[in-house]
Amino acid sequence: MDLQILKTVGQIAGLGGFAVGILFLLFKEVIKKNIYSKLTKQQSFILIRLFLVLVWSVTLFGIASWTSIIILEKGKLSNATSDSTSVIIKTSLIDKTFSFDKYYDPVLIKKIEENSDFIYNRFSPSTFQIRFTYSGKLRNALTEGYSLYTGGYLLIIINDAICYKATEIEIRRWGDEPGNPTDELIATLHEEIATKIIQNRDIIAQYILECLKDE
Repeated sequence: MDLQILKTVGQIAGLGGFAVGILFLLFKEVIKKNIYSKLTKQQSFILIRLFLVLVWSVTLFGIASWTSIIILEKGKLSNATSDSTSVIIKTSLIDKTFSFDKYYDPVLIKKIEENSDFIYNRFSPSTFQIRFTYSGKLRNALTEGYSLYTGGYLLIIINDAICYKATEIEIRRWGDEPGNPTDELIATLHEEIATKIIQNRDIIAQYILECLKDE
């Protein structure tokens, strides 16, 4: 039972709780001793007071030690977090990193990395954010909620500026009446863009490299 008490307070409050548990158990044992009938009141008082002072001092030392450990650990954690943040910021500013917006193609990434000193960065802000879209226009069809697409070509956009108009990579026209449901048509266009990228990885990688090297 006594060991269970020490285990419980130790798990909850660490070294400080363990010290308090020791104080409680020792004080209980001293009170249970059948020696006070042999001592005068003055002797009993001195003995109990001395015991309390000694044990209380040890307990305070244990609590102080536990508090110091917690403060030091928090300080280390804070410094580590600060250092990590600095590393992330420095990496994104110093290294030439790039990422794709809402698109992931490991083959295209490998082609860019193998032919340049740019590094793909998936998790933190990159130096260059690349996205793909179409140059053609959507216009409303006669049927409400339906749209037509005039046709166009692939656009490569880096950091919100048009990097390349890939005129030889056409995005086909969707213009037959009554048109297509707008949401479905937009999804179809994005699927076609993904297909065009896969079919033209080499030339797209070259376009991106030319843009990045000019930055």
